[in-house]
Amino acid sequence: MRSLAHLVVTLSLLAVLALPQGGCQFFSKLQTFTELGTASIANPVTKERLQKIEAGATLVFVGLNTWRDACEAGQINPGCIEQIRAVLVYTRPLEQQLPRLRAFVRKNDQINAIAVFNEIADLISIVKGKAAENGVIIPTTESSNGPK
Repeated sequence: MRSLAHLVVTLSLLAVLALPQGGCQFFSKLQTFTELGTASIANPVTKERLQKIEAGATLVFVGLNTWRDACEAGQINPGCIEQIRAVLVYTRPLEQQLPRLRAFVRKNDQINAIAVFNEIADLISIVKGKAAENGVIIPTTESSNGPK
């Protein structure tokens, strides 16, 4: 029992220490994996999961366009252009991976589909985390009330 209590205290301290060191990224990744899931042999990439991750990627691009529009209109901080450029580094591979994922799902090549699906989920979580670091929330799922 003592070791369990020690483990809980240790994990709590790690979480507290991790927040200033990129904690937004960690929680963004956790949220993305909760929303989109990860793929594995036991949890393959189906057409439904493909549609879900494509919808998430579409919302990321819409969120980035909204961020850019607000930046160009001068509605947010002046350094926003550099922040957006830093995030775009991760969206370019995202655009390239989506057609590959579609092809792998169409061929039912689960080994490659799983690898690409997980890479796309990672890229989406990085983009969300970088945006969150700059005070911008980018949704990856639709709720009944709109994007969340």
